[in-house]
Amino acid sequence: MTSTGDVELDTQPLRREIDAYHAHQPRPDRLLAAVRSATFSVPSSEHGALAVVPHRGLRWLLVFSSTTELRAYQDRHGDDNLLRVRRCTGAWLLDKLSRRLPPGPPVAVMIDVTGSRPLSLPISGAPPSIGSSAARR
Repeated sequence: MTSTGDVELDTQPLRREIDAYHAHQPRPDRLLAAVRSATFSVPSSEHGALAVVPHRGLRWLLVFSSTTELRAYQDRHGDDNLLRVRRCTGAWLLDKLSRRLPPGPPVAVMIDVTGSRPLSLPISGAPPSIGSSAARR
């Protein structure tokens, strides 16, 4: 895997809002704003295909809020097919990526899938929203 460097991204606003969400004290507007302004590491293949995992009728795009979370996923799953890492904002994931997806099942972003506080958000088939039980893992 291409090194993402040892510099962690500033994820404190995002972490705060995800923690509040998991504590059943969601602030949907703040959480969505934190996701949109955060920068994520998005693994991809050597050909540029993003890490998408089909599960239960959805396509899950795996994104990570830190290199620590990304390494934990790789260590746990040993996915050697994910050779590169892109950096992109949550706004790009929610707004732009949804327009570039090929037809198929709906897509959701899964933030820190192997972490202690993952979060999922729909990006196709429904507008990005937070606050419904469907957005919880």
